[in-house]
Amino acid sequence: MKAFWDRVANRLDKIDPVRVRGYFHDLCRESSLLWSVFQSVSEAIFVIDREGRIVFLNEAARETLGISRRNPLSKPLLAYIADHRLFELLEKGLREQNRVIDQEIETRHPKQRVLKVNMLPYKLDEGGDFGTILILRDVTAEKHRQAESFQSEKLDALATLAAGVAHEIGNPLNSLALHMQLMEREIQHLSKKSRQNLMETLEVAKGEINRLDEIVRRFLGAIRPHQPDYKEANINTIVESVLDFMYFEVSGQDIAIEKQYDSRIPLVMMDEAEMKQAFFNIIKNAIQAMPRGGVLRVSTGLRGSRVEVSFSDNGVGIPKDKLRRVFDPYYTTKEGGSGLGLMIVHKIIKDHAGAVELTSEEGEGTTVTVALPLHGKETRLLKDTSGAPGQKK
Repeated sequence: MKAFWDRVANRLDKIDPVRVRGYFHDLCRESSLLWSVFQSVSEAIFVIDREGRIVFLNEAARETLGISRRNPLSKPLLAYIADHRLFELLEKGLREQNRVIDQEIETRHPKQRVLKVNMLPYKLDEGGDFGTILILRDVTAEKHRQAESFQSEKLDALATLAAGVAHEIGNPLNSLALHMQLMEREIQHLSKKSRQNLMETLEVAKGEINRLDEIVRRFLGAIRPHQPDYKEANINTIVESVLDFMYFEVSGQDIAIEKQYDSRIPLVMMDEAEMKQAFFNIIKNAIQAMPRGGVLRVSTGLRGSRVEVSFSDNGVGIPKDKLRRVFDPYYTTKEGGSGLGLMIVHKIIKDHAGAVELTSEEGEGTTVTVALPLHGKETRLLKDTSGAPGQKK
């Protein structure tokens, strides 16, 4: 197509004016089409000259870097880059203009996201002057979906493995329980003193067998596919009931609880038993993170079409290099921890089509936020009664 227009330009003085107008209209239509295409794509596209100045950019590019329409295009691209990692990468690409860059980078300014960066040289004119085409694609949501898929695959594999292990453990446990019963019958024929000593030992053994059996059942219940029993429930009441259940454990650790419930929250469809289990695990982690006491802040609220429940402690926090693994099976930052608590939380909330967000600063504390969708178009607001939970205690 470029060769055609070059031929037209070279013969412009010999072409009939009517045909020139026709060619001009064709060129305008083609230019308008290309402009519409560039403006409609979601990727941020920049054309940059040899000096690093912006020659062209589309609407997505303006949104990505926060460039106002009032800003002149002649400004250097790097003047709009706030994130230092992206700045260094683009600076290197503009300095070495003969290189092609295809790289993913995590940025924190103006917001945290993952960008796919493509830079390639481009011939700007016939004079041999080269510039750079830069394409930025936000792949943050894609990365989150990949992480969710990977987590789901791990849970599926773990469920398969656990089912086999549980079966292998269950058989000897049943056998041990049966033999314990036989031993208990035989002990009855012994003297009172001998019987008492053996019965005490036997009770300890039976207790351990029951404990192992409970561990296996709870673990399988956490990872097996499960259809929640959805019913309308008051999220404030559920949070309050879990805190009431854990009152003595919390108060015994010299931990103060600050509560702030939003009484405007609609009733939410959920499996009440599972949601209590999720909140219990989160609060349990918060208690363990404050061995010398502290403050646990619990709040509920509405954000758009979601209900949010937030649990914040001022405990030991989690190192940044360990944050990414906190939802992995068997991974724990606590001595003697099982590494299953947050995995179970993640699964329960995922089954409710919700999301769990965890932020932490080492030495300052951790915040876990659970977001649940409001199912259905019609929601019934909770009555704001004086007896409803909603006051700080």
